[in-house]
Amino acid sequence: MDTSIFKSGYWKSQYYQYGKWHGPNQLSLSFDPQSMIITGSGSDDIGTFTINGIYSVETRRIGLTKTYTRGTGNQLENLGHQ
Repeated sequence: MDTSIFKSGYWKSQYYQYGKWHGPNQLSLSFDPQSMIITGSGSDDIGTFTINGIYSVETRRIGLTKTYTRGTGNQLENLGHQ
């Protein structure tokens, strides 16, 4: 039986910027139990993004990098990473 809190599938996220909360937004995350690597993608009010990161079942922590695709979403906010 898999008792990990880290389940692949659809997740919701939100963020705080400029004095207000944004979201929730849906994103897809995939957790690889062999490599402990996270990959995913989604979109929010800034634009379309990919997710890459790592996680630990022992510490119950994750580290993520969100990379926006240039030219998607809000052109004033999304300066793009790719």
